[in-house]
Amino acid sequence: LLGDLPDRWIDKLVKIRGWSVAAMDWLGIRQQTHYQAKDTGKIKPLKKPERVAIPIYDDDGHVRNIRLYKPGAKKAKMISWGRRYGAARLFPPAPRQDGTVLLCEGEPDTICAISNGFNAITQTTKPRKWRKDHLIKFKGRDVVIAFDADQPGQMYAAEYAGPALCRVAKSVRILKWPDFMGRRDDGLWPEDHGQDLTDFFVKHKKTGIDLQRLIDTAEHFE
Repeated sequence: LLGDLPDRWIDKLVKIRGWSVAAMDWLGIRQQTHYQAKDTGKIKPLKKPERVAIPIYDDDGHVRNIRLYKPGAKKAKMISWGRRYGAARLFPPAPRQDGTVLLCEGEPDTICAISNGFNAITQTTKPRKWRKDHLIKFKGRDVVIAFDADQPGQMYAAEYAGPALCRVAKSVRILKWPDFMGRRDDGLWPEDHGQDLTDFFVKHKKTGIDLQRLIDTAEHFE
């Protein structure tokens, strides 16, 4: 159902999304070559593949969804394989066992963060309430939330931070983006479509050391 990423796609994702080849290989990133017809449920080949396929695994290594990503799309940029596959899941299915956990907003930013050496994870949707089997993955961990530099992103960051996550994690902090990430003259972030972690690396040419400094100075959530 999935094909290897063409070299031109790989080069594009490295350039515009900051994904590394090693991270794409580790996460099993592929090309969508087929789709599931809504009316019959049959699997059919695509005439013109244009989406990146991001497999979403469970704890046992089984694929439970395939997130289909179209870089640059203004609508339906990220969709699930089908209607019955869109339940919230962790991507990757668990953080690495060592170090601070960087909770990102969406799969593309997570892949970018992993590409830069961070212990990054996300949820495939934005549920208003944490699932218990997701929360347990953060038990006793230091968590830093790095959501988008806009008003919805900062609102979601506060919602994700507490109170449920605060009860299980060792610490919860929210990353404070620098003003050059789009803060307005009135001191507020954009109302929507603000910059994100990928922009920090790709647009502003920052490094992992720069992001680590922000993580180190992130404010604890009260």
